[in-house]
Amino acid sequence: MNAEIAKVWCDALRSGDYPKGKGALLDQGRYCCLGVLCELHRQATGGGEWREGAMGFNKREPQLYATCSLDGGSDIQLPVLVRDWAGLKVCSPSVTLGLEEIECEPGFVELSRLNDGEWKREHDAYPKPLSFAEIADLIEKNVASL
Repeated sequence: MNAEIAKVWCDALRSGDYPKGKGALLDQGRYCCLGVLCELHRQATGGGEWREGAMGFNKREPQLYATCSLDGGSDIQLPVLVRDWAGLKVCSPSVTLGLEEIECEPGFVELSRLNDGEWKREHDAYPKPLSFAEIADLIEKNVASL
């Protein structure tokens, strides 16, 4: 991931300027951590557009950011346009966990699932969603692998 964009993203997540939501990049003025990155892309480039139900990660409309999840779950992905701008390897970036207070299975977990609190195995109880500050900490620790 582009280190400068990662810093701007983490600063934005910690700023308190973006109300935290879940289940969508943006829904009723509340953002997923990935939605914050979409908004930063829109502000920085003047490109991109929020549209309800848009499938921005679909190559047919790469300039659109979805404002709702079609299945109600946390399978949220970045539009390809945002992925490329940020220098991310995938549209659904994952990190390894390193927060001492969180008990979890080893391996990589998608940021959208950490945002929504849906990151344990299905038979485990879900923990509460991570805060934007906790997600920013994980992004900083994993920036080289994103």
